[in-house]
Amino acid sequence: MDSWHIGQCLHIPGALFQAFCQLRHSEAPESYNSLLLLDKQNDAPSTSMEFCVLDQQFSVNLFAACCRLLYTIVKHHKSECERCIAVLEESVSVLLHCLETKNAHLAVRRGCFSWELEEGVKCAGFLRRIYEEIRQQKDALAQHSFKFLSTYIWVYSGCGPLKAGIQREIDEALRPGVYALIDACSTNDLQYLHTVFGEGPCRNTLAGLQHDYKRNFQYEGKV
Repeated sequence: MDSWHIGQCLHIPGALFQAFCQLRHSEAPESYNSLLLLDKQNDAPSTSMEFCVLDQQFSVNLFAACCRLLYTIVKHHKSECERCIAVLEESVSVLLHCLETKNAHLAVRRGCFSWELEEGVKCAGFLRRIYEEIRQQKDALAQHSFKFLSTYIWVYSGCGPLKAGIQREIDEALRPGVYALIDACSTNDLQYLHTVFGEGPCRNTLAGLQHDYKRNFQYEGKV
């Protein structure tokens, strides 16, 4: 697989789930979310398109497949991933944003795609594998680990697109991967994040993560 194809593979998950994050509430059954297709030229709802009902289980399976695609590429093509790191960061960020909403019914009212709690926990476990694989390939990707950690902290602290944070049960499934990112970060990287976050919730989240990492992860080698 050449670099061009790897770049495309890294882009696909973000492109897919960016569209899912544009899901809008319709008169479909409550067990479904609906996809409103947008006019790419002006981001307005397309008047020529129908609402498309999205099966929740299909979306979970697709999320799992996207995560497998990303961590497989990170595992087997780490050099190419480093060259396309911005694309990888973007896709992982979009996948993380799918886990953000605390209340699925509130998300529907706000016009955003959301899973129920059980589905969110499953998807967090899939995303966790990407974080863990980044740590495994830290000889090539360690210098970028703080960027993934920063995005997680930003979303967890309620500064993501929905300003909602991540529900506790979902975060518990994701947290070992977050500890793996911390493990891959240098002391200078962590100090840099501490500085740029300034006073506020993100700095407090980082401090709490570092404390929990030292207590629960560092000396046990959980990856």
